[in-house]
Amino acid sequence: MPISLSLAGRVAVVAGAGRGIGEAVALRLAEAGAAVAVVDSRADRAAGTVAAVRQAGGTAVPIIANLLDASQVDQIVPSATEQLGSVDILVNVAGGSWALAPYRLTHEVTDEEWSLIQAMNLTYVFQLTRSALGDMVQSGGGTIVHVGSIAGVLSSPLAAAYGAAKAGISSLTRTLAYEYGPFGIRVNCIAPGRINTPATAPEPGQQQVDFTGSIPLRRMGVPAEIADAVAFLVSDLASYISGQTLLVDGGATATPGLILGVNGMPPSSDRVGGQA
Repeated sequence: MPISLSLAGRVAVVAGAGRGIGEAVALRLAEAGAAVAVVDSRADRAAGTVAAVRQAGGTAVPIIANLLDASQVDQIVPSATEQLGSVDILVNVAGGSWALAPYRLTHEVTDEEWSLIQAMNLTYVFQLTRSALGDMVQSGGGTIVHVGSIAGVLSSPLAAAYGAAKAGISSLTRTLAYEYGPFGIRVNCIAPGRINTPATAPEPGQQQVDFTGSIPLRRMGVPAEIADAVAFLVSDLASYISGQTLLVDGGATATPGLILGVNGMPPSSDRVGGQA
């Protein structure tokens, strides 16, 4: 039987789908035939993505949730199920660093900053995934993709909390793949390099830092390239792939003597999907 990237008949939840990578993921999964629950903390951003999906002929509904509030996170999967049906796909995109805490040396990081970065990059991922796993076990399978960062694979200077959280996502991915493989559930992680999103634009008055010299492809990536990787991993084309972290970085981590950060900026993808 031919295997394709069709996701027809499947229901996907995308956390942080209001802009950037998350928006691109929602559009790509809908294009492949999935009905998409667009999760974001801001109603205007969620509505924009839903409108774009529907305009392209797809099916999408908005779910407004603050991912820092566990009680709201726990309602995401039930809400998606009520509106669209049993959830087959979960993609955790939301996260970030710069918008949540300033870059600085580790001994200067406060407990509050550490906790916030962990909550926005790792804790909600655990909570939302936990919620989806129960349903997937009952329904006989599913696929989960976490969007991490190459900061979780390499060191993360001036952003220790962010790097630690992203490394935690890769570890969680491997553990979940082992625990839930027997239930027909695949779990993978994508680690983007530098991606050109609204969250990576410089602050007013700041100069744009050029990272392309350390990227073999000599350019930053675009959200659609991460979305394509997500679509592959949740499709039947990746039916024997689980527990993996796929680096989508233009070859940056293959660079000898790698220097991704210059002028005090750390080597993180620093994309924010829906919270900051």
